[in-house]
Amino acid sequence: MQILPSDLVRVRGARWRVADVRVYARCQLVTLRSADAANAPTERRMLAPYDTFERIERRLRPTRVAQRLWRRVCRALIANETPAGGLRSA
Repeated sequence: MQILPSDLVRVRGARWRVADVRVYARCQLVTLRSADAANAPTERRMLAPYDTFERIERRLRPTRVAQRLWRRVCRALIANETPAGGLRSA
C-alpha cells in the first residue's frame, strides 16, 4: 500500500494524518500528526514495514447534522469571530 501525505490512517489503534513520507531503500519514514482530539498536538515518526498502516477511507457524502447543533455552532462562530463592539449578523 502506498502511503501519501494528507492520507488518514490508523496506526497502533489511533487515527493519524500523514504529514510527510521519506522513502529509503528498504523502508519508509512516515511522519504522522494526530487526527484525534484526545492527543491533538502530537507528532510521531514510524517506519512503514515495521508498523502496519490501515488507510481510512474518506466519506464521499456529506455528514448530516441536527438543526439545533448547526445553529449552536453557527452562533458560537459568529460570537467568537466578531471584534468587541463590532456588528453581528447571521
